Amino acid sequence: MRMKYDQRLKDKYYASTAKAYAKIDHTLDIRRSVEEMLSIQFQGSSILEYCKGVCVLDLGCGTGRLFPYLKKSYVCGVDTSMAMLTYASQVMKKYKLKGKLVQQDLFKFKSKEKFDVAISIGVLGEHVPFTNPLAKNIWEALKPGGLFVFTIVPLKCRWFQLGVKQLLQYLQPIGPRFLMARLNNAAFMGYFAHSKRSVEKILRQGGFKEVQCFTVLKNYFEHYEFVAKK
Repeated sequence: MRMKYDQRLKDKYYASTAKAYAKIDHTLDIRRSVEEMLSIQFQGSSILEYCKGVCVLDLGCGTGRLFPYLKKSYVCGVDTSMAMLTYASQVMKKYKLKGKLVQQDLFKFKSKEKFDVAISIGVLGEHVPFTNPLAKNIWEALKPGGLFVFTIVPLKCRWFQLGVKQLLQYLQPIGPRFLMARLNNAAFMGYFAHSKRSVEKILRQGGFKEVQCFTVLKNYFEHYEFVAKK
């Protein structure tokens, strides 16, 4: 049984935990996870190399965890939470990034700008479901030959994460906010978990012709990292 997506509940959660996320997103273990994902090789170059000196669309940018790695790029960061974007703007200023931040539901986001790379780490299939219309919107936002890079929760992780959600209900009244934000992050994961086949089907129906899947470790849990080329 799939969990119902409740945007209002998510907005309330992000507003209350943005400060904790700002700390979590820039810890050593998160940086190592991000660096592993950016080091993935696709057609002879790493994802990080593809992002250098080009226009990058960061979908679900949160507090700007990817921004330190995009210093030579033009970045458009999109997130539904203004609280998250407040911290992201500080990171953008710190690293003197060129670009802009947009508060927008990912399902409603459409851009007249065209991007070389669209990237979404730890968002799709974790905090929002990955759908055919969303894949199509991202395809339309890319330049010809552009890349869509994202991680997603494997279907096999879903049941463990739902067990974390039950534990969270007992800990919520007593847990410190920093810990609860981390547990909440784990609890939200797996609500929209996918198989490799289902993700590839969505991508191809969205218009992507070349699709490759890798297995990576994120926050101690196995994830799929997909690279799709327009």
